[in-house]
Amino acid sequence: MRAFRPTIAVMAGFSACAFGGPDLVCSGINDAQSFGTSGDGIHSYSFGTTLCNIGDESVGWDPETNGHPVISQTLYKLKDHRITQIGIGFVNHTTIPLQSNGCGLGCSPAPGFEMLGAGCSTDSGASINGTQGLMGPRSEINAQSGFFPYPFTSIGQTGDANYKRLQVPFSEINDPDALYFVETQVISSFETTKESRDNNMSYRQVLFSPGALSASLTGPTYSEQAAINAWRDHGNGIGAPDTEVIISTSNFPDIEDTFVLGSRVVNLGVDHWEFHYAILNMNGVLGVRQLGVYNLFCSSPDAKIISTEFVAPTYHDDLDDQIVNTPWVAAVDEFTEGLEWKTETFEQNQDANAIRWGTMYSFSFEAENQSGANLESVSIQLFGPDQTTKGWNWLEAWAPAHCDPIICPPDLNGDKLLDFFDISFFLANQVDYNGDTTFDFFDISAFLSDFAQGCF
Repeated sequence: MRAFRPTIAVMAGFSACAFGGPDLVCSGINDAQSFGTSGDGIHSYSFGTTLCNIGDESVGWDPETNGHPVISQTLYKLKDHRITQIGIGFVNHTTIPLQSNGCGLGCSPAPGFEMLGAGCSTDSGASINGTQGLMGPRSEINAQSGFFPYPFTSIGQTGDANYKRLQVPFSEINDPDALYFVETQVISSFETTKESRDNNMSYRQVLFSPGALSASLTGPTYSEQAAINAWRDHGNGIGAPDTEVIISTSNFPDIEDTFVLGSRVVNLGVDHWEFHYAILNMNGVLGVRQLGVYNLFCSSPDAKIISTEFVAPTYHDDLDDQIVNTPWVAAVDEFTEGLEWKTETFEQNQDANAIRWGTMYSFSFEAENQSGANLESVSIQLFGPDQTTKGWNWLEAWAPAHCDPIICPPDLNGDKLLDFFDISFFLANQVDYNGDTTFDFFDISAFLSDFAQGCF
């Protein structure tokens, strides 16, 4: 059964505080700045933000300690009913907040310069969010507690045009047929509830000019929504949902980390399917190191995987120079009749290419000679100390019917198609279609009636 996550309304303002305590959201992604390239085919960008404290208590904002929020920005591409994350950067460490009423809640300004009051907002332009000296490694940030060491690594350091900033390959953004979205995520150690941490992502559509590849923004900010939702909500064009996409949010026992799974399956013909999955680690301290899609083959000797594909953003964090951006390996598990992608375990390599917080990886494969009507089971294995021994975590995803045999009595020649050849076979062999041992008008009537109804 398909279960759709309710779409959160696009927010131009807020009518009431969402949760008790501090609660930061990005209510607006406001402007874009292009920094060009350092000559390696990689372009860099930053985007301005309006952050709102929609909670009923002030948020700490001391730029001289680790008691201030950080802002992460990533870039997504949506094309051919598939979404991929194509760009990632360091986090921006925020400075002294404004005490504005951009939230529309009636700002209650906090005293001094080290807090953002309840109902208040603060703006950071694209140039500020792209200031290299204010940017630090993502790997230092605990996305659950909001903790990071201060001074953060690389504080004050600058470099070439791409250094630290949101980086994306030229080849990914030079595509007029694709839709692009920037996602902003804000993290604060003052947010202490799961609800206040899970509404920290927002996204907006980005346009790239041909040739110069300068960026501009269009349309509204989709506040409190992760960009993976664009796969469903804009899968057939801006404002035109793709109802074949399912988005489900999952939490697992004993941890508060939040993961989001998106899935879409395309029917390419009889028993021929194309599968697409995307997994977002929203704010997990634990990463994700393995994806499995099981019960694919239905014990059919003819079922097979034709092709697989894996897409992930490239980490370029100073502290993550050790991370090998090696694609996950896909392999068929004959025992479970499934397909698995995986990287190394935490015990094998703490710097393995796991899905860390704020990042999304995409997986696709094409399969043929499947048949029937069951759901695949999709699972992930987490990345962290002792996670391998804890087994799998199961996620909700939609997949095509494939295990129960297709019922198709008029397919007399067995090619899984209803066409002239079945009619020719019926007439040439005078098939006793209704089983009464006589070939007559009633067989013709029954055959034509089933032929008209098709397979099911």
